[in-house]
Amino acid sequence: MPEPSSRLSSAIGRSAPKGFTLASIRGRVVLFAVLAALIPTAITGWIAYRQTQRSLERGVDQELRNRALESARAIDEWISSRRYDAQVFASSFEVSDRLSRLGAGSASPQRLESAARISGYLASVQQRSPDVVALAVLDLNGAVIGKSGAQSPVLPALWQSRLHAGQAAVGEPRQDSLTREATLSIVVPVRTGAPQDRLVGGLVATSSLTGILEALGSTDTTSEANLSLVATDGRTLIDSRGRLSGASIPAGVTALLGDSGQGNGPGIYRTSEDAEVIGAVSELHGLPWVILAEVPVRSAYAEVSRVRNVTLLVLVGALLIVGVIAYALAQLVVRPLDRLTRAAGVVASGDFAVELPRTGGGEVGYLTDVFNFMVERLREGREELQAANRELERLSVTDALTGLYNRRLLLETLGHEIQRSKRTEQPFGVLMLDIDAFKAFNDTFGHQAGDRALVMVAQVIGESVRVLDTVARYGGEEFVVVLPETDLAGAADTAERIRVAVEESQLPLGERDAGVTLSIGVAEFPADGVAVDLIIGSADQALYRAKEGGRNRVVLSRGTPGSRRGVRGASGRSLEP
Repeated sequence: MPEPSSRLSSAIGRSAPKGFTLASIRGRVVLFAVLAALIPTAITGWIAYRQTQRSLERGVDQELRNRALESARAIDEWISSRRYDAQVFASSFEVSDRLSRLGAGSASPQRLESAARISGYLASVQQRSPDVVALAVLDLNGAVIGKSGAQSPVLPALWQSRLHAGQAAVGEPRQDSLTREATLSIVVPVRTGAPQDRLVGGLVATSSLTGILEALGSTDTTSEANLSLVATDGRTLIDSRGRLSGASIPAGVTALLGDSGQGNGPGIYRTSEDAEVIGAVSELHGLPWVILAEVPVRSAYAEVSRVRNVTLLVLVGALLIVGVIAYALAQLVVRPLDRLTRAAGVVASGDFAVELPRTGGGEVGYLTDVFNFMVERLREGREELQAANRELERLSVTDALTGLYNRRLLLETLGHEIQRSKRTEQPFGVLMLDIDAFKAFNDTFGHQAGDRALVMVAQVIGESVRVLDTVARYGGEEFVVVLPETDLAGAADTAERIRVAVEESQLPLGERDAGVTLSIGVAEFPADGVAVDLIIGSADQALYRAKEGGRNRVVLSRGTPGSRRGVRGASGRSLEP
């Protein structure tokens, strides 16, 4: 089937008028212009030039403001993403639990063991995070407990007070002493889990500033504009050329910084090199920094001079005929275009079943052919868009690897299930499943084998539950199953059935066969939690006890007093904890 561009070219070739004839609008316009003895319109041309000049100047101002705003937004998103990553690392049980149980004395066996385990965890996290240069865990006194490399972290000012306030502390851009790479450090609080929920230290994530340099346009070598990250005390932190100068900004920027809001300027001032520039600033949310966008006045308004010259050459000749032949031109063009306008209105209303007959030749006939072709493409495009939307809707709730529902749909499903359970006064069960020793499995057999294991386990879980149950990949090697209208005992039976099915499946993984097993935590709504995070937390705690108890077993959540509790091992026998 020919490509759309080829079909359009073919249609144009068949329909375009040949030569200079009276059948073309161009020929009739020239004929009327010659007969009408054109009246000069120099005044109109000058007015048009002035309007174009003001429009271009407004465009330069708006573009400069937009660049500052877009860069500020991109940097805000980058810092938020790095802060979120650091919070995820800090929320790891490997960090919070070991940091909370440090022994007394800097060389106590318990402290040394915890430091070694934390350092190993940080090193593994750094390997999986390409933007992270270094990671470190501190106690509340600032002592380094564990780190991913040999270099000690550089801490932001007032980081301890920020952690006690439950907030992250963001440092200033600096150059790494080993790699000479521009970096930025973020400190986030490390807290113990429920029920204590207390602050035990901080995690320092030092990231490469590649994302910030991209937001500042460091890869754009064709633009004369310069974007800088500037502290509100008047120091330049880093610019789009990657320079960590720390130099003071020009005095002309002071007014822009003093009243920035969502973005202030543009304003014209002179730099320290005595170059005249136009600049605009935009704030970063929650940080004492702004984005300063500058461009030389000469290059910014060069287009205005070019437009002036072109206007004098073009408008003086072209606009001479506008006032004289406007009526004749309208009579030749408006009537056939009126039919096209009505047809376009029908298309705009969503009815693409329109096809205009080709009447006459010249540009109007050509435009009719192009219009018909456009409507045909719109019909095809709407069908393609509908198909793409259906696929996007499916992908938005599906895990790409396993084909199961993703975490987003799981949380929505749990919310709906809680509301339904409250209406019907029927409990439902939640299973939290985790593949045993999955990290060791990945290290032994490789990540491709690990991916195959995830897919096979997901398939076994899906085949072991009912059609009305929801199976989702919660993250990594963890899965969650929601069992509507199922009490704790029924959920435990389902969990045991899944555990046995996975254990007996003898999943072939790579060149060697390795038995895959599951540890499963079971919780019941509302006995083990009346909100989404609480019921998931109860199931996760039960899963943790299953891991501690030796893996390959089902453990029921302790829930509220009087609820059923127990552990099911490899034999399926229920035990009291």
